Amino acid sequence: MVPATRRGRTPSVPTSALVVAFPALDEALGDLRHQLDPAARAGMPAHVTVIFPFATATSRNPATLERLESRIGAIPTFPVVF
Repeated sequence: MVPATRRGRTPSVPTSALVVAFPALDEALGDLRHQLDPAARAGMPAHVTVIFPFATATSRNPATLERLESRIGAIPTFPVVF
């Protein structure tokens, strides 16, 4: 879960996004992403956004993260093709 921005603007209420990172794609897309995507310049790896907005800053706490990790961790891995 990472702080989210949309097109380089910070939301008025801090939010987050639930993303699936594909850092290996940065080898192929890194230069282009850094030119065009403010999130890439801020350190966000190549990713697919699952939910945006996800949670406000006040609702991100250890208990929320633990519930999320336990539910997502139960999903078996699967191949992804772009």
